[in-house]
Amino acid sequence: MDALFHASALDQLVFESMLEPAVIINKEGIITSINRTGLDSPIYDLQELGKHLNQSYLEFYKDQEDLLIGITHVLQAKETTYSQKVIHDDYSFLIRIISLKRQPSEEILGALIVYIDTTEQRRLEEIFTTGAKQFRLIAEHSKDMIKVTDTEGNVEYASPSHEAVLGYIDQSNVFDYVHPEDVIRLKRLISETLESGESSQLELRKKGKSGDWIWVETVCSPVVSDDGSVRDIVLISRDITERKQLQFELEQMAYFDFLTGLYNRRKMRMAMEETLEQSSNNGEHFAILIMDLDKFKWINDTYGHDTGDLVLKEFAHRLLGCKSEKDIAGRLGGDEFTVILKTINGSEDIHHFIRRFQLVLREPYTIPYKEESVQIKSSVGYSIYPHHGDSVKSLLKHADNLLYREKRKPIKALTARLLRKSK
Repeated sequence: MDALFHASALDQLVFESMLEPAVIINKEGIITSINRTGLDSPIYDLQELGKHLNQSYLEFYKDQEDLLIGITHVLQAKETTYSQKVIHDDYSFLIRIISLKRQPSEEILGALIVYIDTTEQRRLEEIFTTGAKQFRLIAEHSKDMIKVTDTEGNVEYASPSHEAVLGYIDQSNVFDYVHPEDVIRLKRLISETLESGESSQLELRKKGKSGDWIWVETVCSPVVSDDGSVRDIVLISRDITERKQLQFELEQMAYFDFLTGLYNRRKMRMAMEETLEQSSNNGEHFAILIMDLDKFKWINDTYGHDTGDLVLKEFAHRLLGCKSEKDIAGRLGGDEFTVILKTINGSEDIHHFIRRFQLVLREPYTIPYKEESVQIKSSVGYSIYPHHGDSVKSLLKHADNLLYREKRKPIKALTARLLRKSK
């Protein structure tokens, strides 16, 4: 697990926090980890897999030819994901295989395999097919939101659980009350279900009664007539707002600086790699700026680290006020910050940004609850792609060297004055 996720405790936490049973295999197909949900699952396969750590996942499913082919394609980077239904005794589930890649090289490290329990969904589909009365009885006592529509998305039935989750029962069209950004994705999901005749899954947002957006996980399944055509569609949705909130919080921890709210070093490095690839493909130029606070150690020593933190937050606030919407700002650590200036025309664009930023910094910062102000000053170094390098590493090195020379200028000037006085 550590080798696949670069020993990231955060990635381990995400894996262990998943509500669905999940397994990690390396690129040789060896099981390296099973999450807590998987070990506690009543599904026979997962109980057995728990005894097969460090053994072959492929060997366990050696009789499932289609599944083996799907896993092999993911591990060989022929596909990024693969899904297959599996039925065992009283349980049915969807196995979803997702490739794990090293960023930014895209090297395949292995795969994340998630088990999605579809037992209730299968039972409801069978009941709906064999008898509407039994289906309605089950649906009306289910905590999941169950909806039946025609092939155009017009609602034919909506379970009472919609009232408990959303605060209302929407009975007109399945696309009503869906977040505008998710409508196209839902339409595509239903279209794929109609074409393939198979179930598929999607996470989307539905509007609650109070106007807030509620995240739901929706499984879309076809109801097939005797002639093989899709007659109706069953959508079973479950509230996953808490899970999405957890994912958001984990993402905040992974990619954002806790003090300033800016992107952290990890996210900025990813953004630099993405910008480099885009600029290379489009023949564009971009710049990386590195800046730090002059005499920040003096501020900490004089006013204390709490004031130092406030100064860092103010610096970040003023930096955000200078950048354009397309530019990206972050904190590398300590008193060091960085900005990616996208699609620049030349060095004049950089100098214009630096002049504007230095002008914004001229306004003294008043320390809260103290009748004192401090002057925030900054030194800046920069590099331009591709003039100063063709990799993020070389561009950062050039910008860092220029920053060092900028910080040395006052010392050199002072030394020169002292030498002139001594003559």
